[in-house]
Amino acid sequence: MSWVSELSSWIKDAVSNNDDLLIVCMGTELRCDDVVGLQVCRILEKTCSNVVNVVECPGGLELCTHKIIEYKPRYVLIIDGVLANLKPGEAYFTCNVESLENFTPVTTHYIPLNINVKYIKTMVPSIKSICLLGIQVECLDLGTKPSAKVMESARIIALTLCDILMRDYS
Repeated sequence: MSWVSELSSWIKDAVSNNDDLLIVCMGTELRCDDVVGLQVCRILEKTCSNVVNVVECPGGLELCTHKIIEYKPRYVLIIDGVLANLKPGEAYFTCNVESLENFTPVTTHYIPLNINVKYIKTMVPSIKSICLLGIQVECLDLGTKPSAKVMESARIIALTLCDILMRDYS
C-alpha cells in the first residue's frame, strides 16, 4: 500500500499549513465498479465529514467544477475508478494529474480529467495541489452490481483515508 504513505504525506502537508482540503469523489451507479469513487465518498461522509469537506460528483468532474470553485480549497483530492493495469481494488495515487498517460479514469467524463484540472486551477489560482486517488475497477458492464472485491477495497480505502485525516487534523 505505497499509496497510503504518499497520500498521508500529502495530507500532512495540507493540514500543517491549515490549508483547506476538499475531497471530490466521482463515478456512476450505471456501470458496475464505476461507482467505487462515490462509495468511498459515502463512507467518508458517514465516518469523518466533521474533519473534511467531501463532494459527491456523479458523472464526471466537469459537472462539479462549480462546487470546487465555491469551496476555494488549497488542496483537492479526486477519487475515481480507473483502468490502470492494476489488480481489481488496488489504489493508485498521483499528484501529476495534468500529464497522466498510463492511466484512464473510467467515469463517464465528457471532458478529460487533465483539462478539468487545468480549468479548476485557472478558476482557483490559490490551489496548491490537485491529486488523484484512483481505484482499479474489475467490471464496467452496464446495469450490473459492483464487484465485491472492489467494494471491499472502497471500504478499506475510505476507512484508511479517514484514519489519516483524523490523525492529521487532530
